[in-house]
Amino acid sequence: ASLVTYLFFNYVILEFVGIAALSEANYHVGIDAEPGSREISSSAFVMMASGNELQYLNDYPESAISIWTAKEAVQKALHLGMHLNPRKVSTKWPNPIADFAVIIPIGKNKIQLETWQYDDLRISLAFAAKADY
Repeated sequence: ASLVTYLFFNYVILEFVGIAALSEANYHVGIDAEPGSREISSSAFVMMASGNELQYLNDYPESAISIWTAKEAVQKALHLGMHLNPRKVSTKWPNPIADFAVIIPIGKNKIQLETWQYDDLRISLAFAAKADY
């Protein structure tokens, strides 16, 4: 019998840039990117964070776009989108965030998250093993 391997992919399209991520069949992948210069209004922070993370955003609002792309990538990797409250995607963020990798537990899932800057883009990539679902 032959073994057929399927790839899973996710993509994001910005004004002039498209970014795609591929993963092996055993993983779901989520990717998000935003212009690094984009600002998120501080009034939106309560919708995306709580507790210490909310305080971090209020103290370092320049980190908001990095945190937002990370949360979106995780939501996409879990195939939940905004059905997963962004406040549930949380970790201890370094200051400054810069290039960053972490494992984020969400329920029984362990999400591998990486975020980095490329030119003016803040990019975040998340992987979730299918067996974790």
